[in-house]
Amino acid sequence: MTSVNKVSNSTFDNIKSTDKKAEIKPNNINYENDNVSISKNNRKKKVAIAGAVLGLITTAASLVYMIGRNPASAAKVLKGDTHIVNEAYKEGERLAKEILEKKGDFKISLDNVLQTFKTPKHKTNFGENIEQLETYMKEKNISSDSEVGKAVQNIKRNLQQHVNNLEQDLMHGRDIEKSVYDKFAASQEPDLKTIRDFLDKQDDVYLKGLAKFSYEGNNVSSSVRLNSSVTECPKDVLPNDGVFFHGTKKQGKVYKEGFTPFVSNQLESSGREFGAGVYVTPDVRVAAYFSGLNGSVIPLKLGNDAKVALVNEDSYRVVNDIIGRFQSERIDAEVFNKLPKDVQHAVHECLIRQVFKNAGYDAAYIPKGVKSGGGLFGIGQILTPDINEVIGTQQKQLVVFSPEKLEITSRSLKERIFDLKDKFAGIKSQIEWQRKHPLGF
Repeated sequence: MTSVNKVSNSTFDNIKSTDKKAEIKPNNINYENDNVSISKNNRKKKVAIAGAVLGLITTAASLVYMIGRNPASAAKVLKGDTHIVNEAYKEGERLAKEILEKKGDFKISLDNVLQTFKTPKHKTNFGENIEQLETYMKEKNISSDSEVGKAVQNIKRNLQQHVNNLEQDLMHGRDIEKSVYDKFAASQEPDLKTIRDFLDKQDDVYLKGLAKFSYEGNNVSSSVRLNSSVTECPKDVLPNDGVFFHGTKKQGKVYKEGFTPFVSNQLESSGREFGAGVYVTPDVRVAAYFSGLNGSVIPLKLGNDAKVALVNEDSYRVVNDIIGRFQSERIDAEVFNKLPKDVQHAVHECLIRQVFKNAGYDAAYIPKGVKSGGGLFGIGQILTPDINEVIGTQQKQLVVFSPEKLEITSRSLKERIFDLKDKFAGIKSQIEWQRKHPLGF
């Protein structure tokens, strides 16, 4: 009993109290632990919210940086000029002028070089052959029947349309397959046969030669290609508003110092394909690709009085080749090879620019990147990737040799925001190309 009473008294003693709060909340210690837990959770939430806010601020700041400022407001120098910013270009410009002014008994004169800028009388060799035939027959008073005359007129008319089609394709950077020439030659075969049959019957050796060499098979196919020459660019090929774009990761330097032909971040390794000039494009997607996410797409307006040359891949090969031979005749190879690499590249860049200026052009428009298709400088460049494939669109370049005819213009906030879409598209295209070409070509 005693033990029972002790247990009973002990139990009731533990809960005996006149404090009503203690009766309602007998577990005070447990509530103190809950308060500590809630306090810790609140701190975690505050830290998480602060982190999220900081992340949003960082993201917003990054977007603001990527969008950039209105170029016309950001730039201290709006118009381009020809100031030279490094010693390699100073030496390159000096040597280029020396080469142009050098006198001597050379195989290639400056007039020979400038001849590539003159529009040939005949845009195809086949057109020249047709005229030679008509001229010769007229001089020799050789008459043809109506069928032959009709055949000649048909071919002349069809050849003109063929030339127009080729020019349109080249102006818009479209590839021209060999099958195009073969197909045209085949389509003219009925009229060509009429002419050949007539010429074969003549006693004149010259006319028989024309029948054999000018109007048969592969000779026709190869002679209906366009003759390569640099011509003036039609106005309707260029933007109506005269605005082009330059994509750069060094917008701060551009805004501070302006545009000049004598700046290149690749001069140590190679010269730029089209020499010393300001490289812009009518396609904002191309500029966005070169700007990257943190760079800027800078709009530039080209003056209405600027004379622009139209250059395709074929005419580029011809011009680049003859300028190279012109240069090598006038500067000793041993002397040239002792120059620093950046000076060597600067010499050729400056020479190209001077030749175009001497031909009367302020700029050159290339509807398709001149390095597309594996490069234009021989086997050594065969592994060069097609820049059009890497970008995901035709490169389209305008190289401006007279930068004073360029002026930075405005780009609205809305336009700069939309540039982000093109920037991301350019990165996506590059990643996709690299995935398909793991070896880099």
